[in-house]
Amino acid sequence: MSGDCIHSIADAHGHFWETVWSHPDNSDLRRKRETPSVLEPGDEVAVPEIRVETEPAATEKNEELLPEEPWPNVEYLLRYEGTDLQGSTDSEGMVEISLPPSVKRAKLIVSPGTQDEMTIPIEVGGLNPISSLSGVKQRLRNLGYGLSDIDEEEDIELRDAIRAFQQDQGLEVTGELSDPLRETILSEHGS
Repeated sequence: MSGDCIHSIADAHGHFWETVWSHPDNSDLRRKRETPSVLEPGDEVAVPEIRVETEPAATEKNEELLPEEPWPNVEYLLRYEGTDLQGSTDSEGMVEISLPPSVKRAKLIVSPGTQDEMTIPIEVGGLNPISSLSGVKQRLRNLGYGLSDIDEEEDIELRDAIRAFQQDQGLEVTGELSDPLRETILSEHGS
């Protein structure tokens, strides 16, 4: 379709653009086009089937917002796109759920309807590069360091999250962002 690119095609099929671009059946296309942002009439794009994968995520980390220990066998409510899924964390405090590829944001509500209720925002996919402040903030929030604004502003909330991360990692606590610290955040996050 006119105006399509790998990004728009991947998004329409619930994929990250890298999944479609790097698919082996698109090797000829990669040789013809230098960038996934440009397609020409007649270009053929192979779109792989969606594979459902699960990623375990612990309900632990940030000392200020989350308890230091996981929440084993605690009821939760996962809310996304008008859907509510109820369940309980496992004996290690883990929640494992498969979400449709279209889901970008969700809320995990732990101990819903009780005095201990806590809401944890979840960003699914779409991580900004670690070189950007928003990419650093996304990863720190995913690791449980409670950032509310994911923007390009260097603010006190980011510095506090960096200090907490540095302390948890046994690093010198400065609250300052550096390239080596970005690499540590990236490594700890896993992507």
